[in-house]
Amino acid sequence: MVIDNTVQMFFLHLLAIIQHRPDLRPFTVPEPMRAASARFRATLAEVLLNLADRADGKAERPMPDLPGALADLEKTVAAQINTVTDDNATAQIRARLALYQQTVPFATKMVRLQAE
Repeated sequence: MVIDNTVQMFFLHLLAIIQHRPDLRPFTVPEPMRAASARFRATLAEVLLNLADRADGKAERPMPDLPGALADLEKTVAAQINTVTDDNATAQIRARLALYQQTVPFATKMVRLQAE
């Protein structure tokens, strides 16, 4: 596998996601947005587990559709963001989405590099 800065950038983005803990009460975020975000995070976690299994020589499983999960989240945020009345919550939602959007290309490249 060719190693470039993809691995480093991917894990730095994951650390940023972990560090960026929105200070949001559940009732400030519409349920569809919370559900779409949870689905995205679960898909990202599954990609990480699959990458770890492949690196460990375990049987390969199909990679989940991370870009599709992101597209679903983006669509949900676009449809729901105007229902959030707290400006601070809106800013935090947008910041979290931006981190996700920046992470997906690195995850996708990691999957491709590991397949080589």
